[in-house]
Amino acid sequence: MNDKFLRYEFKFVVPAETGHLIRNDMQRFMKPDLFAQTRNNNEYQIRSLYFDTDNYFWYFEKVTGVRKREKIRVRTYSFEKESEVPIFLEVKGRDNNYVKKDRISLSKDFLKFIIQGKELPLSLDGDENNVYGRHLFYKYKMNIKPTILVDYVRTPMVSKFDHEFRVTFDSALRVCKSRELFPEHSLWRKPIGDDFIIEIKFARSIPFWMTQIIRKYQLRRVSISKYCEGIESLGLCLYE
Repeated sequence: MNDKFLRYEFKFVVPAETGHLIRNDMQRFMKPDLFAQTRNNNEYQIRSLYFDTDNYFWYFEKVTGVRKREKIRVRTYSFEKESEVPIFLEVKGRDNNYVKKDRISLSKDFLKFIIQGKELPLSLDGDENNVYGRHLFYKYKMNIKPTILVDYVRTPMVSKFDHEFRVTFDSALRVCKSRELFPEHSLWRKPIGDDFIIEIKFARSIPFWMTQIIRKYQLRRVSISKYCEGIESLGLCLYE
């Protein structure tokens, strides 16, 4: 399965209490997305295994403000190894404010090739968006490898009037150094404590009612990367 996403993303960091208030204010205009409606509390877990080079090339691209960049990660929707939720190989890129994401689903057997980085097949069936092809390119050009795990709980909402307008509330962010998607032992850190990361995702414009909420809570847009927050909180690399 191939998926492609093209959109703008604006991010805000708020205390947990404020995040709950904002979410309540949105109830008239938004509803849980279809996947969240099948989960307890209309939320689900997200786990991402990020790849980078030994000298953290993609970390430095982000923190130095490179406007056009991309990165590789493996993503799933459970913290449990035996879960039957899908696993994806993703390429997420940015061109100024515009965000694009391509992904392809992976079997657990193929996941082993991706993580170990050895005896990688030259192609993957169904790779129309060249996700696996780009992974191979970066693997052999830059020797990328798994670096850290990033976990959080997401409460996603979609507009009742425009299915392309989404707002996600990410909480319980934690990170650990790992070469595996499901490590047996982990030493977790919480980079932003109990704060929420709110992400506004849209293809065209932000609706008026959302701008009123932004004003009401005096939200200030920030440039934050869960991956970079993780790298720094683990002491792996610090940009000054």
